Amino acid sequence: MSENPQRERVGLRTVKATWHLYRVQFGAEDWKVASNDYLAKRIQRDSQGKPQWEEDYYYSGSTYRTENGGQDWERITVHYDYGPGTLEVHYIGTNSTIHAAFDGLKSKASTTAEKLSVVDETLKAWGLSRVE
Repeated sequence: MSENPQRERVGLRTVKATWHLYRVQFGAEDWKVASNDYLAKRIQRDSQGKPQWEEDYYYSGSTYRTENGGQDWERITVHYDYGPGTLEVHYIGTNSTIHAAFDGLKSKASTTAEKLSVVDETLKAWGLSRVE
C-alpha cells in the first residue's frame, strides 16, 4: 500500500486495507475488493519488490460470446507502466460505441487525462467509479 500516493497522482485505484490479497504468483499480486469478488488489481513487482506495472480491472457485469464459442466478461483494463510512466486503457467487449471511444485513444497524442475521461464516462454508464 506504500505506492498509494503515487497511484492517486496517476489516477489508479488505491489498494485499501479492506481488500483481499487473492494470490501471489511470479512476482504478481492479485487483489480483490471482497474475497468472493472479481479480480480488481494486479501488481507486477521486480525481485526487490518495486512495482514494474499494474492493472486495474472494471467489470460491467455483462458477458459476451467469444469467437470460439465461449463466454467472457465485458470489462475495462487500466494499465500503468512504472518505468516510463505510461498509462494505457483497453475495452474488452462487443459494444461498438465503447470500442470506438477507446480506439480513438490509440494515438500517441492522447493524454492520460483524455484516456481516464473515456474510462470514467464508460464506468459511469455502468454505475461504477474508477477510484472507489
